[in-house]
Amino acid sequence: KSESGNTGETVCTMRESIEGTIKDYPFDRYLFSLPIFGVSARTGGAGTETTADDSYQSVPMRVYDSTSELNTWEVVVYPISTDYQDEFEDIDAVSSGMNQGSVEFLIDAKRDRYTILLVLIVCLLMVASMMSVVLMGISVSLKYRPPTVQALVWAAALTFSLIQLRTLMPGAPPVGATLDILFYFPALLMTIGGSIWILWHWMRRADYGI
Repeated sequence: KSESGNTGETVCTMRESIEGTIKDYPFDRYLFSLPIFGVSARTGGAGTETTADDSYQSVPMRVYDSTSELNTWEVVVYPISTDYQDEFEDIDAVSSGMNQGSVEFLIDAKRDRYTILLVLIVCLLMVASMMSVVLMGISVSLKYRPPTVQALVWAAALTFSLIQLRTLMPGAPPVGATLDILFYFPALLMTIGGSIWILWHWMRRADYGI
């Protein structure tokens, strides 16, 4: 508080997410709005402890965004007027709002292209592992390949590798995303089924060989 009884205050209010859900990983996108208000308050007088008789007045301000590097994310900040009817980055509207003590920033965050590329590569590896075990199971069923212990161990190793592949997802998305429903769960179930199928044929070998 200054000697004249004036206090300056900047109020920042983060609004709720306008859009975005982790289920869309890695194509999830989040849009936030951050209103900022500059307020000057004068107390009712010396010795006044309550704020009931305080007066408030907006003060001009200047706010500049400085977006630093955020790992695995692309973040863009748009200055806009606090009136949503104004167009984005309307310089006149934003300057007028700052002169009246208010401005708003629209924050747009999405995964960067390298993160998306890595996730797609992991998904391809999941599909490749699934197809390998399925094709091996079909080959054993049609007697094109013998049901050996080596084939069984190989199928089991691919099954457990899928669990490890899931942990390579950048950002550690929670289980249950659309990506899991489309790739991870089907690949895991198919490799488990293929491994059990090869085990069944190996157990039924008449020569007991390995």
